[in-house]
Amino acid sequence: MEAEAPYNTAPSGRIHRYCGPPIVTRTTRHARFVPMTYFRSSHWLPWLAFVMTVTLFIDVLLVLSGVTPGVRQMSAPLAGVLVTTLTGALLLDLAGTTAVAALPAALVVGAGVLMSVLLLLAVLLDVTAQTAFLIWTACLVMVMVAIPRFRRWRPAPSSWTDVGATVCLAALIGFFCRDMAAFMPAALHNAPMPAWSDYFVHGTNIASFGDPLAIKEGNILLANTRRPLYHYGSYLLAGALQPSSGLSGLGLALATMQPQSLLIGALGLYALIAQLSGRAIALIAVLCIACLPGPSRYWMQNGFYDFHWLLYAAPGSGYAIGVGMASALCVQEGGRAKRLGPHLLGLLLLLSISMIRLHMFALLAPALAGTWAIIVWRAPVRRKWPVVLGCFALVLAAAVALLAWRSDLRELFHSVQYVKDVLAFGPPRFQAFYHQQEGWMPMALQLVLVLALALVFGLAGFAVILPVVVFLWVRARRWAEFDWFPWALCGTYVLLILLGPTWLNTDASELKHRHFLLLYAAVGSWCVARALQLVTVVAWDQAKVERVALLVFALTISLVMIGGHRAEPGHPMVRYMPWAGTFYKSPNEPGLAQAGAYIHSHAVPGDLLMMGGQAMRGYIMSRQTELVSLADVAAYVGRVELLEKQTGPMADVAATRSAAVARVEAATSWPEACRRMREVGVRWYAENRQGLPQWDTGREHAAMNSGDFAVYDAGTRDQDRCATL
Repeated sequence: MEAEAPYNTAPSGRIHRYCGPPIVTRTTRHARFVPMTYFRSSHWLPWLAFVMTVTLFIDVLLVLSGVTPGVRQMSAPLAGVLVTTLTGALLLDLAGTTAVAALPAALVVGAGVLMSVLLLLAVLLDVTAQTAFLIWTACLVMVMVAIPRFRRWRPAPSSWTDVGATVCLAALIGFFCRDMAAFMPAALHNAPMPAWSDYFVHGTNIASFGDPLAIKEGNILLANTRRPLYHYGSYLLAGALQPSSGLSGLGLALATMQPQSLLIGALGLYALIAQLSGRAIALIAVLCIACLPGPSRYWMQNGFYDFHWLLYAAPGSGYAIGVGMASALCVQEGGRAKRLGPHLLGLLLLLSISMIRLHMFALLAPALAGTWAIIVWRAPVRRKWPVVLGCFALVLAAAVALLAWRSDLRELFHSVQYVKDVLAFGPPRFQAFYHQQEGWMPMALQLVLVLALALVFGLAGFAVILPVVVFLWVRARRWAEFDWFPWALCGTYVLLILLGPTWLNTDASELKHRHFLLLYAAVGSWCVARALQLVTVVAWDQAKVERVALLVFALTISLVMIGGHRAEPGHPMVRYMPWAGTFYKSPNEPGLAQAGAYIHSHAVPGDLLMMGGQAMRGYIMSRQTELVSLADVAAYVGRVELLEKQTGPMADVAATRSAAVARVEAATSWPEACRRMREVGVRWYAENRQGLPQWDTGREHAAMNSGDFAVYDAGTRDQDRCATL
């Protein structure tokens, strides 16, 4: 299986290679527009099939989550997929970037740009994600109508292999996400959530951008304050479906955000490998990453580096992997075609990752900058030094910024402690081996050892395969500038293990662990692709090889679905990480889902929610956070323990509001508690502790009482219920 031949050019325009006769896709400036040619089926049938495949994928999951099928409910995903793909296709064409897998690349590029655009519009205009999407759609239509170049635009010819790959990947992802998507109806029967508990936090963030109930409140867990600095972009695509679907933030996180993230990640990886080695090899490479056991399932068997578990536990990661691979595709294509446009689009996508998943940006930005510097250095152009020095200055500035973040340079050696802690999440023999070496090794050698172990954690078998494939690839004299990319990723990963600071939530693993998903996917797929290119196969024509590879791809995925019908990819390895079991499938407190549904159906914009006791103090998770993700109503004060670890205005606000909650709890009667709630602008009070609140132990004044939960309603801003008591 060899890489595809270079693209041909002709005086009349650029010719795209695909499985069939050449078709001119970009006419000259004075070419005449022919409607029948514009709507020829060879252009639009694959587009239609691709868009309908992704739309059906989303619609099925929405139905599983309890959405009643209807024109509005089912057409919103269609509009979203169509606009996203069209946005990506126009940007690729405008940048002069020819993608082998045109349709998957267009969807991934469009998703990356759209997430950033929607986030900016939602924040600047203070509107919902769906309104921001409608604004972008209107602007896109006006541009296509007003600018002559876009009026003549038509999509590049697309291969049906790309459509087939998308169908198979959508089936695989939908199959393994079906239980998560179906949680909302099951929650009413107090079923445990088949996902990591962080989805409740993701649900609150989706609601803060998608639901009109929360859009005006800023930080949904500390109402009427600014949102903390965070990569919110990954929530916007799911949030844009909230008004049409009617799902809560949690329902959208489970039914749309995570499945879409996985699909974007897989298609982005497929598009990059297709650009490097052709579609047939791309199918096999994606299959290996998606279906083979991850780094934690063999060799060191460390559950903390379980690829599939973390991919499901951190749903924004798939978006960042896909967009990151699209950014790398643009850099590779820009170097091959000697054009500036692909490089600029790659930079735009790279910047968008900082709004999607900052951990991935920290890994990808220096690696792509270094790869780009090598490409520019090897290119036959003048004035290379400014570009190369600029790239290295960027990397150096990032390293200095990481060092400046630290309070003490001795913290550089905290990476040793980090790896020692991670060794405890695997078989004891590896921890015992390290302790044996620790007894005689000086600190400098320990540092080298832990950095090597970190690479083995993240790559497992590919840590050995990578140098072997590189040796054979160089020996075959087929090394290209972009082949430095996996090594650049490994180097950046090691630097982050060494220099990555502790995050604001005091989690030392944030910038040392979360980004290994991109490292594993990119390096592993590169190894598979280059290894397959070194293998001599029967001299079939390219179209036949693609058909055979697609058949193998579909059959293998079918076998995985049949053999793994009871598998839970998101389940952590609790054998060596017993603490992880408390965060997966945690018990669903009786009455929680009913209380959330009641508040969500009766609330109006501007309402605030209050809970007392430990429910508001939870460091990361709490019953109040869970309730907010189901009700989409902003909390008056929440996650107080996290705010107490910080300093500044937010900590002061948390202290003041905690005192106000204490006054409500200390009331002697419901009328008194009601008046105190209205004094601070709170409508809803929820209690989940038996025998409380003390001013209504029998819960006779509760607006809703189910299981352990009781909900009290003080009335809207215009309707004072306290006045009638």
